[in-house]
This record gives sequence, C-alpha cells and structure tokens, in this order.
Amino acid sequence: MFKPIKEILKKNKQKNNEEYLMFLAIEKQFKKTQEKKTTTNLQIHDYEKGNLIIKAKTPAWRNEGSLLKNQIKKNF
Repeated sequence: MFKPIKEILKKNKQKNNEEYLMFLAIEKQFKKTQEKKTTTNLQIHDYEKGNLIIKAKTPAWRNEGSLLKNQIKKNF
C-alpha cells in the first residue's frame, strides 16, 4: 500500500546528489572560463531541476549574468 520511507529517502538523496555534482561541475567550469572581474561580480548560487541560479552584485551584472546563463547551459 505505502512505500517504505527508506526507499523514498534513498531515491531523493540520489537525485539531490546528482544535481549537486552537476552544480559543482558548472561552478568549476564557470570559474575556469570567465574573467576574474566576472567571477567576482557574479556567483553561481544553485542548480536545481535544470534551473541555474546566478546571484549578481548590481543590476547591470544581473543583466550580464542572464546573457551568460544561456551560454553556460549550452556547455552542459
């Protein structure tokens, strides 16, 4: 009737682990490919369910980040 909680938690943990590993890979690639000025003003905050969240210091950098977001996604 009901699934055991251990099975549900195991599947959820495995899915989160895959997303976290993808997040680390994207963050590493971002730091490697972008200029230092860009990496200081933009920070990759999260990657969840295929959505990449980038935090920016100013609105101008937020606009730049939205343009870079598509470029970063194409590489992965």
